[in-house]
Amino acid sequence: MKTKKVLVNAYSHVNLGDDLFLKILFEKFPNTKFTLIGNNSKYEKIFRDDRITFISFPNSLSNKYIRKFFAKFFKYQYFKYQYFQKKKFLLNLNSEYDAVVTIGGSIFIENSVHNSFNFGNHKLLTEVFSHIPKFIIGSNFGPYNTKEFFSFFNKLFKQCDDVCFRDSYSKSLFDDLNNVRCFPDVVFSGKFKASKKLENTIGISIMDFSRRDKLSIYHENYQKLIVQILKSYIDKNFTPFLFSFCEYEGDERAISQILDLMDDSYSSKITKVFYKGNIESFLESFSKMEIMYSSRFHAMILSMIYNQKIHPIIYSKKMSDVLDDLCYKGESTDLKNIKLPLKDFVMIDSKSFELDENVVNAADRQFEILEKFINS
Repeated sequence: MKTKKVLVNAYSHVNLGDDLFLKILFEKFPNTKFTLIGNNSKYEKIFRDDRITFISFPNSLSNKYIRKFFAKFFKYQYFKYQYFQKKKFLLNLNSEYDAVVTIGGSIFIENSVHNSFNFGNHKLLTEVFSHIPKFIIGSNFGPYNTKEFFSFFNKLFKQCDDVCFRDSYSKSLFDDLNNVRCFPDVVFSGKFKASKKLENTIGISIMDFSRRDKLSIYHENYQKLIVQILKSYIDKNFTPFLFSFCEYEGDERAISQILDLMDDSYSSKITKVFYKGNIESFLESFSKMEIMYSSRFHAMILSMIYNQKIHPIIYSKKMSDVLDDLCYKGESTDLKNIKLPLKDFVMIDSKSFELDENVVNAADRQFEILEKFINS
């Protein structure tokens, strides 16, 4: 049987959640050759394997400051020029691959940050690789605001061999498409080793909401909530850990800001754990926590996998949609409803979330159609 060559389109900014998607994909198909397209050389160190290669779009302008200038003041012209440069680059590759896989979570969001990626790269791959199968795995759809955005992807999804969402709400939006499916998040299907829990430990995955559309107004209250959580647990002789899943998105900066809000008597007792592409060692530290306050979506998923006491801090509908699908009945905090001061703050005393084995098995079905293609 011919060894398949697959071009992979993913969010390549050293974000733990997306890197776990890639890890699971690469490990599931050990006899397949993958090429990850992105602009981050760190991935050559994160995934060291002869059958995994990496290519980058050429920089349309060599100087990064000139690029930023044109992207800011001549946005439409710059993205149009960039689009044709990327298309020219991909046309030179379109005979090398047997399939294109787009894998990721929140990759179909309508806002100023994501639109260039959504309308640009997805359209590019659909146009250039129209002659080979295309698969979309692991995502949710939205939030979106316009009919134009929805219509664009409705047409694009029709041109794919398989679109598998991770929540039932996203699937319901495209019920008229026979190639659209839904199964639990890809990360549930991962093979992760759990370490022995450290007694009286609390972990918090931190996010930077200060630069996120429509969420920046909640950033200050969020940080004050985290400070209050930390102080409450330290006063009860717990050992706290703050986890950064993605430096690029500001997690580390947000952690520094939180520590600056605290006296040394508290901040000196807090351990920082930063993800730098070190998947195994990061997961080892994460899995040792007894309690996890999860701002990051995949901190919430991993906490369920590791059988931790869990408290999601919900900043997006994608989190509540997945919790609803899993029939989660435990405690949570909605970012938009944080009211200070929190006079009645109560530490977690509930049981850990019992993950149904059927969820793990169902999550593996995200790859079901791709697997049939690769084994054909």
